[in-house]
Amino acid sequence: EVFAPWRHDAYGQGGLFGVLMCGTSLGLLMYQRRHRTYRHLMAIKEAERERAGQALRESEERMRRFFENVPVGIFISTSEGKFIYVNPAMASMLGYDSYAELMRVTNETSIGQVLYADPSHRETVLQHVERNPGQWQTFENRYRRKDGQIIDAILSIGKNRDTAKGELVLYGIVSDITERKRAESDLRVAATA
Repeated sequence: EVFAPWRHDAYGQGGLFGVLMCGTSLGLLMYQRRHRTYRHLMAIKEAERERAGQALRESEERMRRFFENVPVGIFISTSEGKFIYVNPAMASMLGYDSYAELMRVTNETSIGQVLYADPSHRETVLQHVERNPGQWQTFENRYRRKDGQIIDAILSIGKNRDTAKGELVLYGIVSDITERKRAESDLRVAATA
């Protein structure tokens, strides 16, 4: 047999067959180590990805709780007068049972038509915002509640690009100052009496 001397040497002194077997074993060992290292690195990467995902979910939850529990109205709307987001405090301030109801009722027509005591005032607000892009503007405004009652409020509003959709939207904060205005009026009346 042609390979008999090599096979014999493989079991004895080595030879080509032994070198091949040793090289194959070494190659297999190196492959296994690389594969274990790769799996270990992938496990580390997956754990880091999971931690980052968990941190993002926790951050989003904190922000959601903040917006839902802050005692002032917060909204995001289009320039055309449709709400994209309204927090529960805004709905409550305007006499609606839920933010979903406020959005549904308002978006059937427009914010100006449903909520502004003087719908033309919304156009004035938008003109000021358009003249000063990227800056927040503050206005005293009057809103119509669901029950028809008029309230006084401070509106802080700005226009910026929505990072998720890339479109320009209005961000606003509304603080009810009706009680403060009544108290000021009562003080003026008392001072003149």
